[in-house]
Parts: sequence; structure tokens; C-alpha cells
Amino acid sequence: METVQVRLSKELFRLLDASVSKGVYPNKSEVVRDALRKMFAPELKEEILAEAVRRSSSKDFVSQGEIEKEFGL
Repeated sequence: METVQVRLSKELFRLLDASVSKGVYPNKSEVVRDALRKMFAPELKEEILAEAVRRSSSKDFVSQGEIEKEFGL
């Protein structure tokens, strides 16, 4: 995994912190990762489907669910 440093407004930080405090997410990094997954979901789905099609005709065949895990979904 790569590391990214981000500056947030006080309000965004408060919301991020509250999501962790309430137990919605285990940590702040997971809040950000989930938000990015949701933001890029359409693009990721296209890439996942293309990868599934590519692998379906090769010896590298795996399920779409396994490919989604590789993409972090």
C-alpha cells in the first residue's frame, strides 16, 4: 500500500474522527479508503469486468469477487 498525506478542514476531520469513535470504521485510513472506493466505483467496476473477461479465457481464471478483492473493493 502507498501512503498519502491529506490536509482536512476541522469539520471534515471531526466527521472522520466521529466515524471511527462511533465504531463505523476501525480507523481513519479505512474511512478515506471507503470514500475513495465509492467515488471511483464506476471506473473500478469497468476495470474489474475487463480483467474478469481477460482472465476468463486464460489459465489465470478467478471469480469476479476475487478480482474485486485484488482491486480493494
